[in-house]
Formats: sequence, structure tokens, C-alpha cells
Amino acid sequence: DRHGYLDTNFLTNLVYNSLIQIHLVHWNSDKYKSFEEAASNGDGLAVLGIFLQAGDEHPALKKISDKMSDIVYKDTSVTLPEDFNPVELIPEKQSYWTYLGSLTTPPCYESVTWIVLKNPIQVSEDQLEAFRKLQSYCKGQENPGGELEGYIVENYRPPLPLGDRELRTSE
Repeated sequence: DRHGYLDTNFLTNLVYNSLIQIHLVHWNSDKYKSFEEAASNGDGLAVLGIFLQAGDEHPALKKISDKMSDIVYKDTSVTLPEDFNPVELIPEKQSYWTYLGSLTTPPCYESVTWIVLKNPIQVSEDQLEAFRKLQSYCKGQENPGGELEGYIVENYRPPLPLGDRELRTSE
């Protein structure tokens, strides 16, 4: 609204109606010696959230999505091309929401300054499919099966109550 605050129902609807959100995670390396130490402190992390929307192929994300077939399983890694620049993932219009929150995975430390960009970047269906093929288990382990067949889907936790947090917006 005009006072710089946002209806949390609007944000919740945006999150649930978005296909995928990528997180660029930063830790305060000036103050903490390791990511783990930063994550356990209230001023340790900042996460930039970027929504992805089906559309045209995104050239910067292609540098990642082209490598994803090499890292289908948990605990694998690849080297990204030297010319990959994460800044190229940021949409042209950079309005955002920000709030103090927590990690979305255990142990869910309350150590994150979240900056969630309001405008998605367009990515191709092939790029989205590369994310959908990722597995939740290590190569050589038995597929955990179940309803999701080991795929990483719906790997979010439900939004938590706003509590005493202040949700601010850039516009």
C-alpha cells in the first residue's frame, strides 16, 4: 500500500501461484568465518528470491540449466562457466519486498534478511523441466519412491505467521 506495507495474503498468493523461486544466498563473511556460523546468527544471511515464470528462454539461467543434467542427484556439483554472472538473473524492474525471517530448511534459524523481487524473470519450459528433474537422494542410493518418486517438487514450507515481523516494500 502507499505506506510501504503489503497485505500478506497477496504475497502468499504470489508464492503459491509461482512455479519456482530461486534463492541467491549470501552470508556475512566480514563478520563470520563460515556459512554455518553466519546461519546461526541473526545478522548472518541475506537471501535474494527471484520468481521464475514460463516464457522465453533466459540466457543467464541457461548457463545453469544446461549443467543441471550433470547434478541430478543430491550432493553432486559442477563448475559454472566463468562468464556466469548472477546479476544477470535479476529482472529489469527491481521492486521488492523485504523482511527479517528464517531459513526455509531445517534448522530454520531466524537469521535471514529476505529480499524477494516482485517481478519474475521469464524462463523456457525446457529450463523449468531441468529443475523438475532434480532428485532428492544421492546417486547409488535407493529411490525413496512414494508419491514424488524422489523428485524435488513442492519443496517449500508453508508461510509462517507474520508475528511481529514488518514486511516492507520498495514501492
